[in-house]
Amino acid sequence: MIRIIQESEQTQVLEMLRRDTCVNYFMVLSCLWDSDKLSRVLGVYTDNTLTGVLLIRRSGNAHLYSKATLNLVEIETFLEENQVDALILENTQGQLYRKAFNYPLNKQATVMTLIPMALKKVPTENTSPIKAIESTHAKAIKALYTICFKGSLSEALIEKNLKESTGRGLAIFDGETIISVVQTIFETKDSAILFGIATHPDCRGRGFSSQLLNALLGSLVLEGKTLHLLVEDSVAMALYAKCGFRIRTTIVKVDRMKVSPIEKKQGSKP
Repeated sequence: MIRIIQESEQTQVLEMLRRDTCVNYFMVLSCLWDSDKLSRVLGVYTDNTLTGVLLIRRSGNAHLYSKATLNLVEIETFLEENQVDALILENTQGQLYRKAFNYPLNKQATVMTLIPMALKKVPTENTSPIKAIESTHAKAIKALYTICFKGSLSEALIEKNLKESTGRGLAIFDGETIISVVQTIFETKDSAILFGIATHPDCRGRGFSSQLLNALLGSLVLEGKTLHLLVEDSVAMALYAKCGFRIRTTIVKVDRMKVSPIEKKQGSKP
């Protein structure tokens, strides 16, 4: 059964998502800080037990998380009735969807994990001054992200993350301008997620990101934290691999609207 989450169930839903915050990064972010982009938060129930979470975005896309065996026909029927364009989920469940309904899959991101003992310093000769970023730097950070990324956290959410100490970060400045930055988000006593690692295009190839990663990762590992990140770019993935990160899983998008009714019927049934 799929139904709207009641207010009394919100804590249980968030606890489920935070069992694997990196895999569910965008779901947790939306539930905690960016709910304006959500249309509905639904629970997937099996025998009255919560076994999955389904988030429908106003954009027409949806996110699904579950470690249980799901009734794919029920979920597909729900998505069809609600005109969901695409479903974003972990690759294991995505492959089941592809097999069941003949949908194409597009890789969205790779989840990488670094355990403390695997940390390696990236060779770099750069010795630029490093500063800890504060909430007052949110505008400068967002300015750099606007240049480097198609989409990123808003200035308000960057400020919130730093002000509420749910994350930290280091940066290299040129005057008041940030030319390279690395941050964490959703830090706990045991783990942290790296995000928003960026260097201005005019300053790349000089070892700024490597210098910042060496410094920040070193501090986090000394605290005994397991580190995670989501990465889309193969060049960045190679840099993180040098630091000791290893691929754990991938996030994929099921493109539901890119299959005609005839093609869909040709897919095998679960």
